[in-house]
Amino acid sequence: MRSHRGLTLLELLVIIVIVAILASLVIPVRSSARESAKRTSCASNLNQIAKAMYMYADVPANAVFPCASRDPDTSDPMVSLGLLYNNYVADPRVFSCPSKPIPPATLAALVPNGRVMSSYGYDPAHGPNDAVAAIAADWKVAGENSDNHGANTGQNVLMGAGTIEFMEKASREIPGAEGQPPLHESDIFKRDPELPRAIDGVIRQ
Repeated sequence: MRSHRGLTLLELLVIIVIVAILASLVIPVRSSARESAKRTSCASNLNQIAKAMYMYADVPANAVFPCASRDPDTSDPMVSLGLLYNNYVADPRVFSCPSKPIPPATLAALVPNGRVMSSYGYDPAHGPNDAVAAIAADWKVAGENSDNHGANTGQNVLMGAGTIEFMEKASREIPGAEGQPPLHESDIFKRDPELPRAIDGVIRQ
């Protein structure tokens, strides 16, 4: 008859340590993968907003992206963005970043053409010709990266051309005219008087 020896305390401790090490390797990878998926969903939201803005601007009476008043510098950006709901954006969750979502009850309270609560900032009254202007983005405050996707990680930014770029900093280099040096925009979240409005992204809420 063979006797079955149980695990010694030392062997049990070794197994616990190995399991703990494996868990410490797997958990960050899974967390990173989840955040990457949320960042992609966020970009998809901005892509839907871009399509809605283009449809809005295609209406002859509008001609530009949504702007709630004649002066884009004083227009409330969230009232302006609200002009897309619900004729152009039917699902209010489009205005909510999956990494830092707006409460469902708040989204449910949105009314057509009313002020939206959004994870994104917006710069009203640009148009499809303002191809390199930053139109909307994950937003926090001027001068700081959004924290929607983590502290000082960066933000998804919707450009006037309809493309979505992930910017790791709030500043950026913009290609200059042919034969000219690139232009430096120090902050996409505030007005840069050195840049024409067509390439200036004043993303705000």
